[in-house]
Amino acid sequence: MKDSVIERLALAWAGISPLYRPPNWWGDPGPGLPALTGAPRQLPWQAVVSASAPGLTGEEHRFAVGDDEEIVTADGVSREGIAPLARAVQAELNPPFCAIAVHDEGDVWSAAANIAHVIELPVKGSELVVTRIGQKITTTLDGEEVADPSVPPLEKLLDSDGTVMAHRFVNSTWVAEAFPL
Repeated sequence: MKDSVIERLALAWAGISPLYRPPNWWGDPGPGLPALTGAPRQLPWQAVVSASAPGLTGEEHRFAVGDDEEIVTADGVSREGIAPLARAVQAELNPPFCAIAVHDEGDVWSAAANIAHVIELPVKGSELVVTRIGQKITTTLDGEEVADPSVPPLEKLLDSDGTVMAHRFVNSTWVAEAFPL
């Protein structure tokens, strides 16, 4: 039985192998893991859309749209190819956001997106976490605390105490989500 588009989006977003998952992503009893059993949950995305994207090939693509509405793709797909999906998401969710798209049928693709800041950072590594509690700022890069915790582009995403988590998207482009306390 072919997975639904929502299930394929969920698996792509989470990076979970299709070989191991509960029988029903939305809450039917699965392998007994507390997070994967119980009542059905809300969709984990702020926008879910479908659009025709003629010429787009493959099964899955990741993309982001910055404040300036510039499209950034993670896997070499052309901006023009992903643009119909980016426009469809923008009809539901204002940039900036990051999204993942999965092929549906024919030229139709479905995309799920969440608000995420698109930032250029000249930092090596793949995960950057900045936390502010009071006047104290701590920063970890790939799980290791760094001596100079200052990362102004990420710090400005925090209006008060909280955490910003950033992940390398492609090259020097990072996507970041802010979690205020």
